[in-house]
This record gives sequence, C-alpha cells and structure tokens, in this order.
Amino acid sequence: KRELLAKMREYQTQRENNVHLDRNITLMEWSDQWYEGYADQVQPSTYASYLYTLKIIQSHLGDRKLAQILPMDIESFIRTLSKGYSESQVSKCRSMLIQIYDEADANGLVARNPARKAKKPRNIKAPVDVSKAKGHNPGFSDTKDLCINYLFFWGRIV
Repeated sequence: KRELLAKMREYQTQRENNVHLDRNITLMEWSDQWYEGYADQVQPSTYASYLYTLKIIQSHLGDRKLAQILPMDIESFIRTLSKGYSESQVSKCRSMLIQIYDEADANGLVARNPARKAKKPRNIKAPVDVSKAKGHNPGFSDTKDLCINYLFFWGRIV
C-alpha cells in the first residue's frame, strides 16, 4: 500500500512538473485555437455547427483566464444558460467545455479540467408556462382541468 501511494505521489509530481501554466491565455484565445485544430476531426457541417456553441461559451467566459476558471464558475455558467437556452444547447456547451479543457490539459496549459469537476445539473429544463398555451382557459376550476388542457395542447403525457 505504501509503495502504491509513493508511486501515485511520484506520478502526480511528474504531472505537475510537466504542466506549463500560461496564466495569461484566456478561454477565448485557447478555444479559438482548439476550434481551428478540431476542423480535421469532424465533418464540415458538424464543424460549422460547433461555432454557434463556441460563441455562446466565449460570450460568457471568453475574457476569463483559462487556468483561473473553477468548477463553480462552470456551474454558474450552466445555471445562467439554462434560463435562456434549451436543455440540448446547455448540454452541448458543457460537453464542449470538457473537450476544450481536456485538450488544454493534454497540452500542459491547465493542471485540471474544471468542466469535468463541475457538478452536472439535475434539472436544467426551463419551466413551462401553461398559461401561455394555445387554448388555455384561465377559468379552470381545478388542477385536473388544467392538466387535461395541457395534454390537449402538447399532445403528450409529461
């Protein structure tokens, strides 16, 4: 057991020694570089669609220093996104951040990947306002009537 712990410490020390943190590179700068290098790994249509997701990330975190973003910053970003974007888009942003930081880690730019350490939100769906549903009758007397109207409008059971 001691031998294993010693090897683990040695590995961690070597890993930390190989990390050359660039405290000045921003997420914007690194993600642009990552995006350019990603072009030959995916289909052109996929590459083009990634730009939309990248721009969302950059508009919120782009000016921050790459090595100074913490898991709590990523969690805050995800919570903010969930208020205005679909669950799918929020998930794409989180996945892209993981990829960006994995590549930064592989290149010795960061000591850890904060996107991997960030807690994945359990429920990021935006609340549905049934009162805006077509055919909503604000005079419903009970929840049962409201549920029936909701099912009629959406055509499915939630």
